[in-house]
Amino acid sequence: MVRAGGLRVLEMQAELDVRRRQIEDAQAENSRVKERLAREAGEAGGTAPCALNAADEVAVAAFLAGQIAFTAIAEVIAGTLETIDPRPVGHFQDLFECDARAREVAGGLVEAARATA
Repeated sequence: MVRAGGLRVLEMQAELDVRRRQIEDAQAENSRVKERLAREAGEAGGTAPCALNAADEVAVAAFLAGQIAFTAIAEVIAGTLETIDPRPVGHFQDLFECDARAREVAGGLVEAARATA
C-alpha cells in the first residue's frame, strides 16, 4: 500500500524527470545550433569566426549572470552573425574592430532578450 505522502513523492519524481528531459533536449538543440553556426562562420571565413566568438562570450556571460535563458545563447550568436557581414582580414585591427562591433550587437540582443523574458 502506498501512503499519500509516498504518492506525492512519486509524482514529484515524475515531474522532475520530465523537466530534466526538457533541459537535456534544449541543451542538445542549443549545441546543434551552435555547431551549425560555427561551421557556417568557418566556411564564410574572414571576420565571421571572430564575430561568432565575441557573440558567444557575451551570450554565455549573460546566461551565467541570469540575464538570459540558456536557449537564448544560440539566438544571440545567430542574430549577431546575421547583423555583421564577414570581411576579409588584412590586419589585426580588422579583428579588433569586428570583435568590438560583435560585442556591441550581441549586447543589444541580450538586452532585447531580457526585455521579452
